Amino acid sequence: MPDTSISALNALTALAAPDEFVIVDKSDTTMGAGGTNKRMPLSSFLADPVVVGALGRRTRGTSATPPAAVAVGEEYLDTTNNRLWMWNGTAWKFVRSIDGLKRAGVLLSAAGQAIGAAGSVAAIWTTENSDVDGWIAAPGNLLTVPAGWGGVYDFTYRVVGSTSSSAQVELSLIINGTQSGFNSGGSFANAARALSGVLHGLVPGDTLSFVCFNSSGISITFTSYLAIDWLYS
Repeated sequence: MPDTSISALNALTALAAPDEFVIVDKSDTTMGAGGTNKRMPLSSFLADPVVVGALGRRTRGTSATPPAAVAVGEEYLDTTNNRLWMWNGTAWKFVRSIDGLKRAGVLLSAAGQAIGAAGSVAAIWTTENSDVDGWIAAPGNLLTVPAGWGGVYDFTYRVVGSTSSSAQVELSLIINGTQSGFNSGGSFANAARALSGVLHGLVPGDTLSFVCFNSSGISITFTSYLAIDWLYS
């Protein structure tokens, strides 16, 4: 229908990737000084850096690794792990997790550990409630910051006694063999003690362990819980 005006054409109510636009290429004056008519598929239009830069773009996929980016501010949603990423011009930066059980960090627990009088023990983590990035291979007591996940983290380490007692316990965060967080101690009178609200910067390869010290003359059995949450990098 070469003589049909655009206004007389049938209306298209839904777009598909191979659909095409008619565009005037101002840099090509083959047809005239005003430019040259050309066609562009919708998929190419949406991926063009000029369009993405002006409108922004969010893509999604099942891969944990974002695809090649074309413009600052482009977003990628990893639908497998429910994580949102943004391109800053040089690298993809993690924005947030949409699913708390697939957080940037870990949720771990360890049940039924015992400490004798005036003894200490590192928590042996037996259950990985959330560990998408491989901080630990349970069971074990040593966590390692995964590649690409340096940043500032919030730590909550909590121990719960099997029964309420007067046993005095102290909790410590150990980073690369050095004590970096400390709970000054208290009793199991309420059956629980916690080391929480500790913020610490970590780099990939840092190792972490969590130690409970029983400073009393009473043996205790306890369950440990750990939450490590990424804040920013």
